[in-house]
Amino acid sequence: MPTVEDLRHPTAVAEPNRGYPPTIESDPMLVKQMHRFGITSDVLQVLGFASIFASIATWRTAKESGDAAHAERFGIFIGLWAPTFFALAGEVAVHEAAENELPSK
Repeated sequence: MPTVEDLRHPTAVAEPNRGYPPTIESDPMLVKQMHRFGITSDVLQVLGFASIFASIATWRTAKESGDAAHAERFGIFIGLWAPTFFALAGEVAVHEAAENELPSK
């Protein structure tokens, strides 16, 4: 894992807009906002798994209501939230790791 000095070295900085190696300055605004509100990568991972279970529960309960096609579509819609939460969890985890390597003031 690169250290803070590696990230600050001019040759270690990748091309603009590529985001690697990750630094606090190169994080997307959404990741910065989530960090500011205290949303950690652990919270986002829990939300990802919760959306999987919510998708299954929604599909089963809506299926029993009689409209199987609607139940299937709604279950898939909720199930699509999981990859989004997991992707955001990964980005926030990178931000957290980069922040933990900064020297304390």
